[in-house]
Amino acid sequence: MKTLIIQLYQIGDVVLTTQIPREIKRKYPDSEIHFLTTPMCNAILKYDKNIDKILSIKRDKNPLQTLKLIKDIRKEKYDYILDFQNNPRTMWISLLSKAKYRVTYSYTKRKLAYNKLIEPLKGTATEIKCSLLKSLGINEYNIRPVIYPGEKEIEKVKQYLKNNNIEDFVVISPTHKGDTRRWTLDNYIKLAEYIHMKTGFKIIFSYGPNEDSYLDKIKKHKLYNSVFFTNAFSLSEFVAILSLSRFHSGNDSSPFHMAVALNKPSFVILGASSEGWIFPSNEYRWVRKNLECQPCKSNKCKYGDNIPCLHDFSFDEIKDDFNNFLQEVIGV
Repeated sequence: MKTLIIQLYQIGDVVLTTQIPREIKRKYPDSEIHFLTTPMCNAILKYDKNIDKILSIKRDKNPLQTLKLIKDIRKEKYDYILDFQNNPRTMWISLLSKAKYRVTYSYTKRKLAYNKLIEPLKGTATEIKCSLLKSLGINEYNIRPVIYPGEKEIEKVKQYLKNNNIEDFVVISPTHKGDTRRWTLDNYIKLAEYIHMKTGFKIIFSYGPNEDSYLDKIKKHKLYNSVFFTNAFSLSEFVAILSLSRFHSGNDSSPFHMAVALNKPSFVILGASSEGWIFPSNEYRWVRKNLECQPCKSNKCKYGDNIPCLHDFSFDEIKDDFNNFLQEVIGV
């Protein structure tokens, strides 16, 4: 059996799909699994031994690029295509693939392109992803995503930690491209101060390309000599950093999902997002201000730029929950 999994982006969504190759291989050890994504996301998948081949397509929607990919896919003669992306581009890829079974969710607006439509399970994001496994006769599965750090990346990070006299450390991810999902940097600085004061752990702040200016305030803060930044590392090296950390904290964003996939505990601050994005296990704790409008799941706040669920949500309001997390999950 030969299967193509399609999840082009975002990084977090690709992470949330990584349990699918593992569960197919568990049921069908001799199956061949390919994964179609964007080049940016290759780093998440490249060390996964459950994936036999990674296909890439740029996000610029160049029609010639798409046609070439479809031609290559037709040559592969897939038995199954599992389309988790479910957008117009992946619809055409699926429809013209010549795959025997073309699978996506039953709520798609593009039903004619698929011949197996699966009713999504109710539950968290990882549970919903696993719905499509039913099309392969897989009804029992582990919903936890999984990513694998590379050995050379682990060694590079260990050398960095040694050079900077870092032993125990925490990764904090304060950025998010969505205003309604980003707790304030001032509060993350207070969180970092508290962690360092209470535990002695060093802090590594993570951020993505073009986000470095957002963290400029930290570089002027008294905390600066106790924190470090991930700007010198690639995405695959960041996976290694997370894998060596004590725990993670941040917004509902890809680093959190990566922490789950690496079996690292995390403490998450929610704004517009639903708790459905939180992996259902005790080591993943979340807090929100509990306004009547939460979770709105919107990229724009009805109160304008104020965004009270995040801007008016202070560190003091989460402190008790965070202390419980430290004590009950981290053991400090």
